[in-house]
Amino acid sequence: MKSMLKKCVLTLVLVWGMGAATEPEVSFSGPARVGQLKLEPGLYKVKLIGTVAMFTSTATGKSYSAVTRAEKSSQRASFTAVMGATEDGVQRVETIIIAGSEYRLNFK
Repeated sequence: MKSMLKKCVLTLVLVWGMGAATEPEVSFSGPARVGQLKLEPGLYKVKLIGTVAMFTSTATGKSYSAVTRAEKSSQRASFTAVMGATEDGVQRVETIIIAGSEYRLNFK
């Protein structure tokens, strides 16, 4: 029960914290795979809703979702970054760090 309550509180904090500022943006110069989601090259706004990361294309307005695991880090990030590796010409996103947040979004 306590574990479930902690997860609910964490989810609310993440949604509230990310909603307070403008939505961060990430850019992919080539195709990207985020969890099971495949994204075309372009600029995307990122929004966390519970355990789901929403990616909205700034070019088309279409939204896509991927399941994520938020991990608390020791301090707030001063930058937004996408970390991963490129395999067969596709960027495999493992982690997204969002400026102003103390959470990392993991997609492993």
